[in-house]
Amino acid sequence: MAGAAGLVFDVQRFAVHDGPGIRTTVFLKGCSLRCQWCHSPESQSSLPEVMYSAAVCIGCGACAAACPRGLMAGGRSGPGQLDRNACQACGRCVAACNAGALVMVGKTARAEEIVARLDRDRMLYAASGGGVTLSGGEPALQPDFAAAVLRGARAHGHHTALETAGNAPWGSLSALLEHTDLVLFDVKHASGDEHLALTGARNEQILANLRRVSAMAGAAGAGAGAGAGAGENGPPRLIVRVPVIPDVNDQPGNIAALAVLLGGLPRVGRVELLPYHNFGVAKYAALGREYRLSSVPSPSRAALKGIAAILMARGLNVSIEGAGLDDPP
Repeated sequence: MAGAAGLVFDVQRFAVHDGPGIRTTVFLKGCSLRCQWCHSPESQSSLPEVMYSAAVCIGCGACAAACPRGLMAGGRSGPGQLDRNACQACGRCVAACNAGALVMVGKTARAEEIVARLDRDRMLYAASGGGVTLSGGEPALQPDFAAAVLRGARAHGHHTALETAGNAPWGSLSALLEHTDLVLFDVKHASGDEHLALTGARNEQILANLRRVSAMAGAAGAGAGAGAGAGENGPPRLIVRVPVIPDVNDQPGNIAALAVLLGGLPRVGRVELLPYHNFGVAKYAALGREYRLSSVPSPSRAALKGIAAILMARGLNVSIEGAGLDDPP
């Protein structure tokens, strides 16, 4: 849709983990899940937010003076006492902060503006077999805007990828697939009850959408290479991504259930295991939120290879993000 606008919280150039080649990843704000391990908590709310870094704050009090609603109590105490429930994210405190301790997360952009930014790296995409990825948050929650960006990127000859958790109405998700060459579909847990406890939502809609995407996907194994499908307007290829969080979703019963689930899908080009990390902890503090999994370690390479072996026994093509299966544990 020409002129469609959406809320974006980041545009990351030179991305290498969001599809083949070197890419530009556009992060849309708003998500219908609240995963306990989410490393981008700033993506969850569908509204702009103020992030505060205490380590950068110099305590000058300029933010408190600039707030029109008096929500930053204590004068020079800084915005650590910001009343976030009443904050309307007007941005005046951010503009007044010369130290850079306050950052506004979430900016409205028009689809044509984003497509123009993506074009800056067209030669890099061509040389590396890369392209453009829409991520989030959940892009399917902004279907008109997301579709316009994907359509515009494809019209300019760029390979397009969509990262989704699948927790959106099928009509919204399917509207994006028409303009998508590769779908990166996140699957968190096989059990609906456990999924609810860990993410705030059950997974029935997610798995139904996964089956639909798999049924319409391109040939298994295709699309994993550089630039596959760019501009061809054929069915998207499918890669399933599974985050691996120790003592959260790596239990043998869940892995076995996932192997049966994914092994029974019509077409899956690859399953990518995403090792858990806690790199987003500081973001929770910056948003005034508690991170609940701070004591959870990253999974060992041996554990990841064991999970990969279970999935491969079901005939699935499996990789581990950041390293090959033959790398030492």
